[in-house]
Amino acid sequence: MSTFPPGWTVFQNRFDGSVDFYRNFSEYENGFGNMTGEFWLGLRYIEEMTSQYDSALRFDVTAANDSHIHEVYQNFSLSKYPKFTMHIGNQTVKPLNVSGLLNQNGQDFSTYDHDVDAWYNAGCALVNHGAWWYSQCYAANLNGEYGRPPGSISTINKGFGGFIFIAWQQYHTLKASKMMFRKQFH
Repeated sequence: MSTFPPGWTVFQNRFDGSVDFYRNFSEYENGFGNMTGEFWLGLRYIEEMTSQYDSALRFDVTAANDSHIHEVYQNFSLSKYPKFTMHIGNQTVKPLNVSGLLNQNGQDFSTYDHDVDAWYNAGCALVNHGAWWYSQCYAANLNGEYGRPPGSISTINKGFGGFIFIAWQQYHTLKASKMMFRKQFH
């Protein structure tokens, strides 16, 4: 709620690697972690809350050297169970002149035990040790393996399995990320 402008609901918070985000579909559906630490709110709650009004999506990422960026998208929502398809509209804050999450638009949420990505070989979640709205596979893996220390490159799948945002830090793992939504004002 402290991010300006106010009113954001955080649904993913990572900052120290204390919670393992390599979880099954049921855990991602219902949520895990602790609201005072690292957590995932739960796909069912995100879907329910974003279905009530037009929502904006914001994600903030922090690198190992404490530099940070954020992106904002309009018209964020998830479809209902069992797909929890991500829908996003125009990107309104675009710090890198790339669209970090646009490849995830229209993708269903995948975990190692719920493979619904568009990759024909194997499940992106299984191969890359994560859970995400994978296509073939992604430009971000914000639920991937937390690097120790942050900034390192994951040994999983040549770096793809790390907690990464490729367009900004390539395969160097991030220190922190926060994903949130709020009512969209027109």
